[in-house]
Amino acid sequence: MDIKELKKYIIENDKVEYILENLDCQKIKFHNSGYWTCGNPPPSDNPNAVTIYKDNLKVINYTKDMSEPSDIFTLIEYYKNINFFESLKWICDLLEIDFYKDSNEELPKELLITKQLISMRTGSKREDDDDIPIKPLSEEIIKYYPAIGNTMFFDDGIDYQTQYEFGLSYDNESNRILIPVHSEIGDLVSYKGRLFKYKLNKDEQKYIYLYPCPRNKLLFGYNKTFVY
Repeated sequence: MDIKELKKYIIENDKVEYILENLDCQKIKFHNSGYWTCGNPPPSDNPNAVTIYKDNLKVINYTKDMSEPSDIFTLIEYYKNINFFESLKWICDLLEIDFYKDSNEELPKELLITKQLISMRTGSKREDDDDIPIKPLSEEIIKYYPAIGNTMFFDDGIDYQTQYEFGLSYDNESNRILIPVHSEIGDLVSYKGRLFKYKLNKDEQKYIYLYPCPRNKLLFGYNKTFVY
């Protein structure tokens, strides 16, 4: 699931009012022209302080200094004092949605086979193919790669404390420095491995992903330690 799909689910399943109720918004009212109005959580007494548009979940808060443009996720961030990724997780937990549900699971078996055949003929199947579902790594895998610094990155100006804080580790079997890859809601879903050699041979690949993941679906550079 991505952000667009999550918004679509909220709209099609009439979950906007349920979300607003759980945010303690006051006097929630739907208007036939396609939007909701409500008041901010107590002690707010303005029933028209907030407007939420049904078609795209855009939000305007007339009494609070929220970032622009704003949507329902921004509203959750503001009320709960959390970051964007945590707001996604909050909604998924509230609505009991599996954020990692593979959309391919809903396709008929015949269509899944057709997609596989097309991939085989075209050679389009890659480790970053968007068809690969996002799945959190198990705790056992995470324990196998404890955080540890390396001299190569240190020589490039990344000190050991920074390496530790970003969760860099090392895989002895492949001799690779491991850079953690997180999902939108902060779960560890893969490691990008940099070969621990200063000079590479022509046939050696500098970077690989130890666990396949749909890179086009992920937000690069996200580390839950450094999101505010």
